[in-house]
Order: sequence, then C-alpha cells, then structure tokens
Amino acid sequence: MQPMKLSKTQLAFVGVGAALTLSILPIDGAPAATKLMDAGRQMASKLLQKPQVNLELSAQQAVKTPKGEMAWQAIDSKIPVQPGTTIRFNVKAANVGDKAAKSLAVTQPVPAGMEFKLNSATSTAKAQTVFSIDNGKTFVANPQIPVKQANGETVMQPAPAANYTHVRWQLDQALNAKSQQQMAYEVRVK
Repeated sequence: MQPMKLSKTQLAFVGVGAALTLSILPIDGAPAATKLMDAGRQMASKLLQKPQVNLELSAQQAVKTPKGEMAWQAIDSKIPVQPGTTIRFNVKAANVGDKAAKSLAVTQPVPAGMEFKLNSATSTAKAQTVFSIDNGKTFVANPQIPVKQANGETVMQPAPAANYTHVRWQLDQALNAKSQQQMAYEVRVK
C-alpha cells in the first residue's frame, strides 16, 4: 500500500481538524481546551509568585538605668544623640511573598559619623556575617589592611573598627514565605 500524499491545503485542513477535535474532547468532564487553559493559568500563577522581602530598620541607644544597669531605649528623633553613645541598629527581614527567598543577603552601611563596634553583629538566622572596608565593593569575614613595619616590611593586620563601612548577613537557608529573621549591629557615635 502506497502512503497517501497530501497537499499543503489538505495538511492545513487536517491540522485544523485535529486542533478542533482536541479542543472539544472532554478531559475529566470538561473540554480539553478549558483544561489546557486552566493548566496554563496555574503554571503562570506559580511562575509569577515570588519572594517579597521587606526590610524594617530601627535604632536604639544604650542608656544606664537608675540602678546603673545598661538598657536599650528607642531613639527619639527630637533628642540629639551625644558623641560616645552606643547605638544598636535592628534590621527585620520579613518575607511577605508567596515563595521562599533564596540566597538572601542583607547589607547595612555604617552611617557617617559613627564607628562600627567590633563583634557586635548578630542574627536570629543561620548566616555568614561579612564586612566591607571599601564602601561595599568587597566583603570578607575578617577584613585586613596592609601595615608597614619599622623594618620596611608590609604585613596584613586586622582592620580597625574605624575602617568598617558595611555589614552584610548572607543567610545560609532560604527565608520561607510568611517568615522573618532579625539582625543587629552596634556603632559608636564619634
């Protein structure tokens, strides 16, 4: 038996006929076209879901209580902060989206006129805390600077607190939808 040869017009007609047949065939009691469109909408909806992370920053200053203990007090914008005061910046990262935020990094600057307090960065999340001493261009766990010795040799030494310009928390795990984490760091007013 010889294969049947169809013209382009006949092929187009067969293609349209197959598409019409597919669209009217029922799948689970509904026309196939409806099921396919619903599946496409669901896929598009899932693709459009994304993490939406809101960051909220607040600040507190260290004060002594009447008993001489140290406590944190919210900073009032009407009262100036005095030089030498320690300020704690609190950052809340809240994922209000429908999808987990993967590879989240939260970066905060050390404000002008303030000096980072070494070993003060904390996080409720499992995170790698890294720092910048070059205005946020690069980040490392232990910043170092070259120091010229009396003998002329240059050696790398830990950077002083005055050199720190940014702190960054790189979360080890995704920030799940509808969840939050807290981070904090302290500075001293110059």
